[in-house]
Amino acid sequence: MTLRCDISIVPYGYEEHQRTISRLNIHNIGTLEDLGFGNVTCRYQVEHLQQDLDGEFTKVSDTEVEHNRKEGAETLVRKALESLGKD
Repeated sequence: MTLRCDISIVPYGYEEHQRTISRLNIHNIGTLEDLGFGNVTCRYQVEHLQQDLDGEFTKVSDTEVEHNRKEGAETLVRKALESLGKD
């Protein structure tokens, strides 16, 4: 399963001109520990892509993070963002 986060710009607040400029694809690639009742630690691949003016995405970096699902999706996104530039 993939968690996708897009970063978009909205020039001067005009939604019709909204454009995605960056994307994180966070893929669950394996279970490290399963203690039951949602207490599961997994390894995630973090793909960072940037969109060019033609609308094509290019991979900028590719890292991995560990995350316990009990911490929630927002914490996983924070960990993924913090991992950027560390590869």
